Amino acid sequence: MNRQFPYSTEGDLQRYHQICHLLDQTLEATHMLIQVKFKSQSAKAALQYDDKLSIWQVLQQYYRKYFNFINSFSEFTHIKLIPVDADYYNQLSMDFLKGQLYFVISVVYIYEICHHIEGAAFQKHFVKCLKNSELSEYAEEIASCFRLSMKGGHP
Repeated sequence: MNRQFPYSTEGDLQRYHQICHLLDQTLEATHMLIQVKFKSQSAKAALQYDDKLSIWQVLQQYYRKYFNFINSFSEFTHIKLIPVDADYYNQLSMDFLKGQLYFVISVVYIYEICHHIEGAAFQKHFVKCLKNSELSEYAEEIASCFRLSMKGGHP
């Protein structure tokens, strides 16, 4: 059976985590962190698992729910869900799978920001944080993605 799995490089994931750190700061500043923490709690709990199958099952739940959202940002993130078979899965390390849990936690943050948070205050604060970070070159591109997503479009 084929399952979905994000394809990315280490650099892509590192950039993604940097962006999510800024998102976390912005969520804290706009008082929306509790909602996002609730929706990502099963992925955070799975970080404590030592069983690959259990981690894989949690990942699949998130991949199914956020498939379209993840792939809609793939031009910017260079991360795209692709089908993999059991042989590929069996070759993955626990460290890699736990890294994917961090990835889905980040996806939950971004999805909730785009779809459930009143965007004006958030967007203004986030773009300001981006412009003051080492990711400043992406500020306008990310702001554009958020504007489109908040209006129901895709980047």
